[in-house]
Order: sequence, then C-alpha cells, then structure tokens
Amino acid sequence: MKGHLPISKLDESKRDLAKSRHKILAIKQELAHVRANLGGRPDIPVGEHPRYREAQAIRDEAELDLRRTLIHAPAAGVITNIGLQVGEFVEAGKPILRVRPETLRRITEFSEH
Repeated sequence: MKGHLPISKLDESKRDLAKSRHKILAIKQELAHVRANLGGRPDIPVGEHPRYREAQAIRDEAELDLRRTLIHAPAAGVITNIGLQVGEFVEAGKPILRVRPETLRRITEFSEH
C-alpha cells in the first residue's frame, strides 16, 4: 500500500488545514485592528501614535483640573472669613476667603504699666 493513506488521515489533514486557515484569518484581522489603532502607520514614533496622543490629552486635562483646585494666596498669612461649605461650588473670580498677612498681628490685650 505504498503511497496510500487511510481516509481517516485525509479527514484529519483537511480539519488541520481548515483550522490553520481559520487561525491565519484571525491573525490577519488582529493585525488590521492593530494597524488601525496605530493610525495605519506602525512605524511612526510612539509620541505620534493616535492612542498615545489621546492618553496624553486625558492626562493633561486631569493635570489642568488638579491645578484649578489649588488656591494660591498673594502673600503668607492667616485665612479668615471662610464662608464655604464642603462640596460647595464657587464662581470664578468671586472672593471666597481673606488672607490676613502675617505682618499684621491683632492686639488682643493691651495694658499700660
């Protein structure tokens, strides 16, 4: 029986071939998806990839939001006249507190000797 294979071997080979073709198709689809995510140009520098730029923009926006939550006083001092509650929103430019400079000290007791 030289040169002859059993039918079961032929069927097994056909199944293996079909599986391999299916894997090739899946890999090609995955590569197409990766290329699309890279703007169709997988050879460009990382900093120019669309997904990198998107992540950078999200980070920059978060950084800006954080900077907007900080309050900077024009001078060192003591905070007075706070009229806010936790979670309350304020309008931009609206005074929300006062800073009494450290150079001004309130005289609480005064006596002459």
